[in-house]
Amino acid sequence: MRFLLLLHLITAIFIVGPLAMAAMTAGRYARSGEPTALRATARSVTIFGWSSLAVAVLGFGAIPGNDEASFSAIWVQASATLYLVAFAITMAMLVPALRRAATQAEAGEATAPLAGRLAALGGVISLLFVAITALMVYRP
Repeated sequence: MRFLLLLHLITAIFIVGPLAMAAMTAGRYARSGEPTALRATARSVTIFGWSSLAVAVLGFGAIPGNDEASFSAIWVQASATLYLVAFAITMAMLVPALRRAATQAEAGEATAPLAGRLAALGGVISLLFVAITALMVYRP
């Protein structure tokens, strides 16, 4: 089980970290109106968003046999719930908004009005991942 925990931590760093970073830069790219950057960010967020499912699966896989964690632990349930919320916001709100911004930029339309929404979504997603990390460290 320690190996699964190691994989969980590695994937969290190399998948969730870039996901949070890409989400946080979305607003900046919308302000710039650069269609290539918006498309690349939408693609990155999509790939890292779907890949983040591996982090969750490995996390759940590391629970059996772990004396300090169980599926009934409040921090595990809260972390899973927050992850589902972050995943839903990423895939149902952020990715479509990024694609819309890229389409508008390609058509020569202003994308700056979307910058605030994209920045807010990126901030919320990042804060959710910070909360999940805090729950896993402190295990209340």
